[in-house]
Amino acid sequence: MEKRKPKVFILGASGLLGYSLARHLSRDFLVSGASFQHQVTLPGAQIFPIDPKKPEILDTLVRIYAPDLVVNAVGITDRKVIAAQPKVADNYNILMAVSLALLAAKMRAPFVQLSCASVYDGSAGNYREDNLDFAFHDEHAKQKLAAESYIRAQTMESTTLRIGCVMGIGHPYRASAFDRLRFAIGANQPVEAMKKAVSNYISTHSFAAAVAEVLKAGAPGRHRLYNVGGPIMSEFEFYEGWAKLLGNAGLVKPAQDDTGRNHSIQTSAFATAFPQWKPETKEELYLTLLRDLSPGLGVKKWQNILQIP
Repeated sequence: MEKRKPKVFILGASGLLGYSLARHLSRDFLVSGASFQHQVTLPGAQIFPIDPKKPEILDTLVRIYAPDLVVNAVGITDRKVIAAQPKVADNYNILMAVSLALLAAKMRAPFVQLSCASVYDGSAGNYREDNLDFAFHDEHAKQKLAAESYIRAQTMESTTLRIGCVMGIGHPYRASAFDRLRFAIGANQPVEAMKKAVSNYISTHSFAAAVAEVLKAGAPGRHRLYNVGGPIMSEFEFYEGWAKLLGNAGLVKPAQDDTGRNHSIQTSAFATAFPQWKPETKEELYLTLLRDLSPGLGVKKWQNILQIP
């Protein structure tokens, strides 16, 4: 008798992280999820639209679906929206995260909270999980840290992943940062990028593979925190590298307002805990993005064309 695939529920399935997870996990998991701002459809996944003014529906939905695993990918990241609507941002970034964690605990389903590397203050870079230099100057970072803290205080187990800068194709209703870059370069439009904004860049494939390893491991029986990322680059280096592949490196210009910070992180702890996952190299990152744009061509063909080892 064929073993049933584990059921995973993803909150925030219309964002880049949630959408990417739903798309990549459907082969090994029975995927369902909920979205608030956009209704998205994915083969092999059930995504339910929820009115953000009626979040209590989420409780009923999760209880009916009875997932084996729960992932919170919902959140507001736009700093302008957070500043203009702080209570709304609190609801998405803190209250919903904690409520979902408590619901998962009641159902005895392992819970994964997706956080970000920008919780670190960015003055030094190369942060480890035990570093306490946090970005208290950033409201988004403060909200993410608050959610992490409340989840640890009110539940018995969880896995929090602080993710680097995720790059990949968005969906028809929301273009990703990578979409905006490739559209501009493809249209021969100049693009500004900061040299001081440093992060670990990671493809949606590598990100989803990391989350999949956590989900396959099951309940940790305790609270865990890991940094997850890829090659360390400045925004300028990543943009220029992509433009070089398209023969338009000159389109990327240094940003006039270069106020970026260094949010690079160490990923060795996660790679040790989950040896099946390896962080991408810079070349692997670009090849993965190229494969997403032309899936029929394949990575090896791109390697030959671009002479990437």
